[in-house]
Amino acid sequence: MPSPLIKKELKKLPIDTESIVLSRLDDYKPLVETELRDQDLDQYTGLILGMMYQESKGRGGDPMQASESLGLKRNEINDPEKSIKQGVHHFSTMYKHGKKKRR
Repeated sequence: MPSPLIKKELKKLPIDTESIVLSRLDDYKPLVETELRDQDLDQYTGLILGMMYQESKGRGGDPMQASESLGLKRNEINDPEKSIKQGVHHFSTMYKHGKKKRR
């Protein structure tokens, strides 16, 4: 189920668009959960799905818009699974870096 913030943003869209976007994001949820679990960050599923919503509405081969984090040009990743793996990896790296800085 999407977070309250995503629900609020989705209410601004036409009804049919909302259900299409939610369906698309739900399709990716199991993979997002698996990748986050591997990084020991499974509590951030809603945040990652929200980022996917913001970046691409879950469309295309790079729904996380993660190509740039690999030093590639925009949308060079053409596989949603690779995009999610890289996007979650990048999120994990930045999250852990931020936690170290706060100490």
